[in-house]
Amino acid sequence: MTPDRGCCALLISVLLFAGCGKPNTPNAPAELRVGQFLFASASARVSLVGEDGDSSVLSLSYAELTDYRAFSPGSYTVDVHAGGQHLLHKTIGLGTGGRYSLLLAGIPQEGQEVNQATFGTRLHRIFEGAAARTDNDFLPTLLLQNDYFVPVPGEGNLRVTQLVPGLIPVDVELDREGDQQASLKGIAYAHTSDRDQFTAGTYAASLHLAGSPQDRLKFQLELDTSTFTNVYILPAAGDSRRLRVVTGRTSQ
Repeated sequence: MTPDRGCCALLISVLLFAGCGKPNTPNAPAELRVGQFLFASASARVSLVGEDGDSSVLSLSYAELTDYRAFSPGSYTVDVHAGGQHLLHKTIGLGTGGRYSLLLAGIPQEGQEVNQATFGTRLHRIFEGAAARTDNDFLPTLLLQNDYFVPVPGEGNLRVTQLVPGLIPVDVELDREGDQQASLKGIAYAHTSDRDQFTAGTYAASLHLAGSPQDRLKFQLELDTSTFTNVYILPAAGDSRRLRVVTGRTSQ
């Protein structure tokens, strides 16, 4: 074979190999649900506007957690209004094929500024991750959670988020068939436990103030292998001394 023919054969081989790659497909949409957990706010309006023009406006009652909705991947500007006030203006990012929960928490204050933050909170924001999160005097805040999980045979995925302004860290105990199975310790306000896995089944769950044996709340919890269960601890509407749970499930 001459050099010219050899070069042509090599070029054709390269082009054929390249053509065997995965075909171009549209980006898989992201999925997002929203939880309205702003205490003492009977309702809130949440608007999301994407960089590509994709947008949505949601009107939510207190303690309402929406179903997942599809969004184009990318950056979104989020604005939250409640009680006739503009409370929050933030930017979030939604990845291709990802599932997320956007949570509103805290207590709106009359006459507050948009994104109002205390001096201590502004100082903490020089850090990243959990170290940057403060109670911010319980002013309104947004939390964006990634709901990705990996199913494991015989195990259920669980995560607990504590959204009760003013409540000290809490422990959640899980009991199955009368025997204590596991516990999640020291979950502070506006923080979330690790994503943990427990034997699938039905549990009697109890919530305690950290280090205290006294129950503050009891509820039943069902964990299965194909579902990621998220438990959100909230104050009951109109009474911050009473607690309630909202449960969100993410299916495989």
